[in-house]
Amino acid sequence: MMASTTLAPGALSRAAHFVRRELRDSRILPFLLLLIGTDLLLCSLHLLHYFTNRFNHPNWNLTREKGTGEYFQYLKYLWCCWMLLTVFSRRREASDVAWAGLMAYLLLDDYKGMHEKTGRLIVERVGFEPWLGLRGQEFGELSYVLLVGSVIALVLVASYRYSGRRARADFAVLGALMFGMLVAAVGVDTLHILVLKDRILEPVLGMLEDGGEMIILSLMTVYCFHMALRSRDDRPEPIPG
Repeated sequence: MMASTTLAPGALSRAAHFVRRELRDSRILPFLLLLIGTDLLLCSLHLLHYFTNRFNHPNWNLTREKGTGEYFQYLKYLWCCWMLLTVFSRRREASDVAWAGLMAYLLLDDYKGMHEKTGRLIVERVGFEPWLGLRGQEFGELSYVLLVGSVIALVLVASYRYSGRRARADFAVLGALMFGMLVAAVGVDTLHILVLKDRILEPVLGMLEDGGEMIILSLMTVYCFHMALRSRDDRPEPIPG
């Protein structure tokens, strides 16, 4: 309990510092605007796809598997993984490689649909029944997420324990952003499922769910870029031979 109460203020303080000072770095701001701008464009195209006769191709639907929005997410996961491994190669902190591993897992899970497939298997074995408007499939997926999430949380906590002060500060920011992704992926997704038959609310909540995940992952990508730049700037200059 002590760790969680001290982690949250540290994450908010670090994030506020990042917004106030680090975004003034001319190397970071264009990257942020590019990612967020693309996210907002894809969200707009999603709504135009539903509510107008334009952009009829199903790939503009953010909730579509292997659609344009999902492939953009894959790219951001790859960037995060690459930049975190770059940071790890420079400062050798356990938390950096742990976060890189999490990004690689999330990419694989999204691409292969692991939580959907495993959730289906759990429903077949356990026999979850529909409840409160949710299908058994959702309960199967939630069981899978809780199981895998518990293992990931243990690995992350262990890596935090064996990391230095600056790496712990970065961990806090990434952890706060990941919590936001979980809220969008689980909380908003649950509301989305409950209104699947509503012509107005269904596409709007679909945009809030997937669009929220996209924007938060963009912020994580930018922060990983910031970490990579800082780790390079902090490296001592080599002594000429």
